[in-house]
Amino acid sequence: MNRRLIFQVKKRVQDDELNWNESYENVFETWGSIEGFSGTKSDTLVAGALGVKSPKKITIRYREDVKQDMRILLQTG
Repeated sequence: MNRRLIFQVKKRVQDDELNWNESYENVFETWGSIEGFSGTKSDTLVAGALGVKSPKKITIRYREDVKQDMRILLQTG
């Protein structure tokens, strides 16, 4: 468990012009490990955004507030 992970949920917010915008909100940060993590070798550029070619196995300590639809970011720096 040597990587700092940020778990996020998607939020829909309506702006002043009544348009719906999607954004992500941090829920919690925790230490975890990523199996199959090989840095930039498995990263790819998809439609101008950094994507991942192959799935990774992420391990953290048990938490009841983890949901299947959460996005997980690797904190760097």
